[in-house]
Amino acid sequence: QAIQYPLVLSAEQYRLWLLHQGNPNAAYNIPLVIRFHREFTGEAIDRALHQLLSAHASLRMRFVEQGGTVLQLPVAVSELAVAVRDIESAALPAEIAAESNRCFRLDEQACAISRLCLDNGQQVLLFNIHHICFDGQSITPLMNAFAHALEGRELSENTSFEHFVLWQQGEAYAAQHASDMAFWQEKLEHVAQTTSLPSDLSAEMGTQSAQFEYALNEQDCRGVSAMCTKLGITEFSFWFALVSLVLGRLNNTRDVILATPVANRLRANDQDGVGFYANTLMLRQAWQESASLGTLLLATQEMVTDSMIHQSASLDKLMASLKQNNAMAVDVFSEVLFTVSQEHTAAPWQETLSLSTG
Repeated sequence: QAIQYPLVLSAEQYRLWLLHQGNPNAAYNIPLVIRFHREFTGEAIDRALHQLLSAHASLRMRFVEQGGTVLQLPVAVSELAVAVRDIESAALPAEIAAESNRCFRLDEQACAISRLCLDNGQQVLLFNIHHICFDGQSITPLMNAFAHALEGRELSENTSFEHFVLWQQGEAYAAQHASDMAFWQEKLEHVAQTTSLPSDLSAEMGTQSAQFEYALNEQDCRGVSAMCTKLGITEFSFWFALVSLVLGRLNNTRDVILATPVANRLRANDQDGVGFYANTLMLRQAWQESASLGTLLLATQEMVTDSMIHQSASLDKLMASLKQNNAMAVDVFSEVLFTVSQEHTAAPWQETLSLSTG
């Protein structure tokens, strides 16, 4: 099915567009720094980039409002110029930081690419992509395609994300979304308090956020993995239950809600797409004081499984519905975004490229 542009925005894109319009800044930029394990000429890199951008119109989108509707349409590949600059190696961190802080005008572009030629002969590619057209799950298909283009392979057009947007306009999605909305309306009604993360940060930080990370050594990881296998639960559920207990103690409650990002790639055709599919779920965990840790872990696994099945619900529409029905007693469910990341085995593209985030 050929794609007819312009397209409307997905539910997830529209939410991000509204946030950007209200407060344009660099908070939703995704900077990617790509280094090469083999020597490629500038011409070879530029040819591969041209192929990559030709195959993925989702990276070339601009977002315009027409007649009260926000639309997305791709610019021509030639209009998304790759900036080529000679810089000193010592200046690379500052260059990355400066580009990462770019504030996009989404009606013009949502992706910027620079090819940096260092004084030591190395070349570095810097992608800066606004979240409205990219998410974390898009990194692997993007890097696979770029590695293939560098090897001289022809890239076929990838319109997986565009078809995802069109699917959201159809009857099948409407039925699924209605079912998911009903599920979450029941799960999240009558929340008594916002789950917060107490910290010693100064109130002067205002709306800025802080990130707390805890890394496990290899031995501890193996121990947790073995216990989860024995109990028949995922490691995500294990850590979610433990963090819930800690936050419950800090918030003086046994009813905790944590926000967590989900891939929202519900169909097989979505897996290799490059675009913004991701959604945010509000996972609610309640427990009795007398519950054992084992009971809590099994209950958490059941809650997480049920929640992931219903991950298409739009958070904005859900909150609006709950407020309209007077079923939401707080303005915000949770101030905590919970994620678990794991190191994975090397991907095929890593033989050619290395990637870091700015």
